[in-house]
Amino acid sequence: MAEERPTAGEADSAIKSGRDSAEAILHRLESALARVAQLTQRLPSADDLFSPTVQSHQAERLARDYAELRERHAVLSDEHQALRRAHDALLERQREAEKRLSAVMARVQAMIANPAGGGE
Repeated sequence: MAEERPTAGEADSAIKSGRDSAEAILHRLESALARVAQLTQRLPSADDLFSPTVQSHQAERLARDYAELRERHAVLSDEHQALRRAHDALLERQREAEKRLSAVMARVQAMIANPAGGGE
């Protein structure tokens, strides 16, 4: 039974595509984390938050920042899941490549051990 195997170029291309995808997801995660850090720095201290001098515009800004933080959290969660799936896919490709390499190495060793038999 003949198994169709990707060429080295196809394998390299798939690995590069997976790496590029993972890097793009990582970049989006880093951007979202930077924005979360920026929003977090704008949050008032607990003393300020419960102070009677907190003005309504500060409360409105806090509400907007909180809503944005919730949105960013959702984005980060989605991106994290996408990165996890990409990582799992890359691990699966790696396992498949290792199996193919092992089979090739076994054939090479058989050919070395029995050059007249052709390794089959």
